[in-house]
Amino acid sequence: MAAASFEFAPFRLDPERRALTRGGSEITLSRKAFDTLLVLLEEQGNVVAKDVLMKRVWPDSFVEENSLNQSISALRKALGDQAGVPKYIETVSGRGYRFVAPIVVHAAPPRTAESTPRTLAVLPLRSPGADEGDWLGIGIADTLITRLSNVRELVVRPTSAVLRFAASHDPVETGRALDVDAVLEGNVRKSGDRLRVNVQLVSVASGAPIWARTFDERFTEIFAVEDAISERVAEALTSRLSGEERSRLTHRATENSEAYRLYLNGRWYADRLTRESLTKALESLQQAVDLDPLYALGHAGLAYHYLQSADLMMPSREAMTHAEEAARRALAIDESLVDARSALATVFLFRDWNRAASEREFERAIAIDPRNVHARQMYGWCLTLSGAFDHAMLQFRTAEEIDPFSTANGLYAVPSLYYARRYDEALVRTRAMIERDPAFWLAHVILGRTLEATSDLAGAIACYEEARRVDDSFDESLGDLGRALGKSGRTAEAKAVLARLTGAPAFTIANVHLGLGDLEQTFARLNDAIDERSWYVTWYRIDPMLDPLRDDPRFARLLERVSPTPSTPGQAARDRLGAVRLS
Repeated sequence: MAAASFEFAPFRLDPERRALTRGGSEITLSRKAFDTLLVLLEEQGNVVAKDVLMKRVWPDSFVEENSLNQSISALRKALGDQAGVPKYIETVSGRGYRFVAPIVVHAAPPRTAESTPRTLAVLPLRSPGADEGDWLGIGIADTLITRLSNVRELVVRPTSAVLRFAASHDPVETGRALDVDAVLEGNVRKSGDRLRVNVQLVSVASGAPIWARTFDERFTEIFAVEDAISERVAEALTSRLSGEERSRLTHRATENSEAYRLYLNGRWYADRLTRESLTKALESLQQAVDLDPLYALGHAGLAYHYLQSADLMMPSREAMTHAEEAARRALAIDESLVDARSALATVFLFRDWNRAASEREFERAIAIDPRNVHARQMYGWCLTLSGAFDHAMLQFRTAEEIDPFSTANGLYAVPSLYYARRYDEALVRTRAMIERDPAFWLAHVILGRTLEATSDLAGAIACYEEARRVDDSFDESLGDLGRALGKSGRTAEAKAVLARLTGAPAFTIANVHLGLGDLEQTFARLNDAIDERSWYVTWYRIDPMLDPLRDDPRFARLLERVSPTPSTPGQAARDRLGAVRLS
């Protein structure tokens, strides 16, 4: 399939427009320099012999090797590259050239009208007056999205893209906002063991219903309801369904309706990220897999919950161990489950400090599903820890391209900007996060850390206090507040914070000692965090807050305890995956 564009941080090359851009600004290239770059990108990391390059760039002319050298030199100048230490174009002595940076290939859509994919948004079903919360309407929509995404002729907006339209009563307006051809919307009510679902498929162009139906069943028949909706929507929007597509449309991760109900409930609570919601999530997800031990998606959901709970709800080592056990159970049942592979990769990263193993597992996950946003976001964090910030931002940008409406994109990308010391960009994006969701406590913490790194201690303290006002149940924001108070000379207040952190993770306590200037206690607690296998330890190499310690010999000894010599950033990706296609 022809490529619509090639992306390599921070550049994008569009063959059709014959444009090379960086951050939206076009970079001038000669025609032959452009063609040379295009050939190297198309070969995706393979060595291209000089004579092959010259034949492809000058197919109807006889040219000397000097012409090719001039094009390569012009490209290196435009990309800010150096022959001796290449980031993009490597000279392979005696052979030719190859492009060595990671590439994301954005595939061009088919041009024939008959095969052009239809686009669809499945909105969370509204739950007016339901016995239980919004989890049911969101959960059913998520299941339908997962099923319909298996249809080749459909492009379905991901769940994270549609959540902000959950309360919408205008499918046409919502469809235009999401840039889709059709919208599936409706409502659901569960009363006792009865389930009533009203759905309609609406054309965005005409505003007319394409199909509508009401289901009134026992809750135990929820799978049959989802089967019927999936099949009918797919039939209405596609020319034909293959046998494999029909099978995937009606695939059930479990046949146990109560386990399914508990799973939907648990995932909904897990995403709320409060102490109360995480407690309820664990209870529901554990009950789901107890009811159906072969429920792979339930085990993957449990792994996801434990990862979120590390150093928030339980010690990191304990949480990561539980996460690994759950992820391995899920993969033993279904080895293609991307969420479970991502969870396992996260354990390798934050508990084992094994970036190479983590990279390999993330790459396996992305190879299975290149459009999995969460896998790309977490892989971005893995690359961030390696100091490969440009490569990390490429993953985050790709995630945003796949799902531009996801509020989680900022949660992953902004800390990477912070660790890269790109504070101005981090401030803009964090404030945008808070504007979208003022009740998200962690966004206030991230803004506070960024302001603190720019020496705006008053602003940082205000952010940490706001985070505590929104949700004061986690120690993390209290440790940040204590550190900033200590650095501001408000010693008594910082010590009062320290007294409240009895039993908190060692890294959180170390933060306050750091603010107070007590280096003996700071290093003692940082070493304790390593003993605890805290996930915060993985950030020691790059965290700006620890910059005042980096010239102290004790800090070098800390880093020696955390990991062996780091691997070359992004090398595993270049060696094994090459270019990751989004087709």
